[in-house]
Amino acid sequence: MSCSAGDLRAIQTTLCTAGSILRYMSEVMRPELPASLWTVLVEETTSGLIDLPHLVLELGRAVGEPHPNRCHFISSGYSEEVDRLREKMGENENAVQRLASSLQEQTGVTKLSVVAYRMYGRVFELSRAQAVKLHRFPQLIRIDHTQSKARYTHVDLQTLNSELHSLEADYMEIQDNLFQLLCDKVMAHSEDISSTAASLARLDVATSLGLLAQERRYSRPKVVEEAVFQVEQGVHPVLASSSDPLSHHFVSNDCSLDPHRLWVLTGPNMGGKSTFLRQNSLLVIMAQMGSFVPARRAVVGVADRLFARVGAADNVTKHMSTFHVEMAETANILATATRHSFVVLDEIGRGTSAIEGLAIAESVIQHLSNDIGCRCLVATHYHTLGQDRQALLGPSVGSYQLEAELDNNGGLLRFTYKVKAGRAEHSFGIEVARLAGLPTAVIDNATELLHNKFVTLKG
Repeated sequence: MSCSAGDLRAIQTTLCTAGSILRYMSEVMRPELPASLWTVLVEETTSGLIDLPHLVLELGRAVGEPHPNRCHFISSGYSEEVDRLREKMGENENAVQRLASSLQEQTGVTKLSVVAYRMYGRVFELSRAQAVKLHRFPQLIRIDHTQSKARYTHVDLQTLNSELHSLEADYMEIQDNLFQLLCDKVMAHSEDISSTAASLARLDVATSLGLLAQERRYSRPKVVEEAVFQVEQGVHPVLASSSDPLSHHFVSNDCSLDPHRLWVLTGPNMGGKSTFLRQNSLLVIMAQMGSFVPARRAVVGVADRLFARVGAADNVTKHMSTFHVEMAETANILATATRHSFVVLDEIGRGTSAIEGLAIAESVIQHLSNDIGCRCLVATHYHTLGQDRQALLGPSVGSYQLEAELDNNGGLLRFTYKVKAGRAEHSFGIEVARLAGLPTAVIDNATELLHNKFVTLKG
């Protein structure tokens, strides 16, 4: 297993923080909380936190910030041998700079720089124009040149380079040995560190959920064994996150799957049907994971599975059309859902002809309601699945709609995003197309065609 100095620094920082958290939690008491609740919220969450002060101190003393060029990651003061070699390398560097200054003064060049160059190590570099002054100094040996620069070495510089190479080899060997010893000490506490990491993760989740609930005024759901679902003034936790969840910025809705365990939800495009399905699915997940929920009140029965048949996409690699994918996913739901499952279906049967799609949707609803009996939300544009088919679908199926209104002044569509009992009479597809920017001529023609078809069917 590979490890870096950065890893050791991260472990040291984390263990230091964990120790502070553990000491703080041991000092804090919340007498207003029942002892059993305090045990769950604090003691069990932090039970894996292990205070390792000696390891924290050792890592803090040993591991410093890495040097960009020579990897000086062992802190000064931790090892006498490392400090001694580091001092000698510093003296070597100073000797090179003194040599450069002396040669610059002897030769009369205006600038003689020390740079690292390939296998030569450190060399002297100056401009080609200045290099002509060095012809009288044979002790300076030219290595190569470019159009603008010339590079030279010197016997004394070569000696200093060899000395530095030896010092660096010893330095890195000692650092590597010390680093391995530190890694061994960390590995000796690997179980404690893993336990601490797991506890910090649990504490992070619990704290985040608590802050979220406080900031957004979430409520504590009642989680029960019975397969129920009752939500008052629920909102979508993501879409409502930019405002107070219980304000009017996001329209809240109730959802009570009793006595109707399956809701058939109709309404216009963009009316909020899909959002309502996703919203309540997320409420199930949040309640069951131990989070507060974005609702005024919620009673949620434990779900053994949550199934969501939403969206539309084909699978070219498996030669499956969009409709085929939809049917395969629906088949999986019907085969594995139980009474304790929570199912959402968005636009079931839409990928084929209207008559066949309606028949499939109605049959799926009957099976979910009568044979499985699970909690289910179905969004559809097949409006006849509403009250007209109530007798065939059974008493546990309810018809609900997302409201939308046409403005009398300009005939513009206005969405209320409010769920109420009953079915929607129109999908307002042409009005939504108008909002999307279809040309006026196309909209007018579509309106006329729709009117003619309606008159023909009615006649």
